[in-house]
Amino acid sequence: MLVLLFLSWTIVAPLVSLYNTGNRIANAQRAAGLRPTCSAGVGLLLCFVFGLVSLYYQSELNKIADSYGAPAGTDVPLRG
Repeated sequence: MLVLLFLSWTIVAPLVSLYNTGNRIANAQRAAGLRPTCSAGVGLLLCFVFGLVSLYYQSELNKIADSYGAPAGTDVPLRG
């Protein structure tokens, strides 16, 4: 978040941050026992299409929580 806040004028730093976020979401999907469906490249492209990257990444994160079948509002630990 600090990179996005202080280095957003460089253009490159926020794009690298968004790309790495997509990779981290894919790793979280693997850790949850799911097939990774999050693509960092798609997220980066959606950044330029009306800023839809947040919607895409959130939908991918929701797949992790849904895989556990936990009720809304509960903490879900990842399998190690």
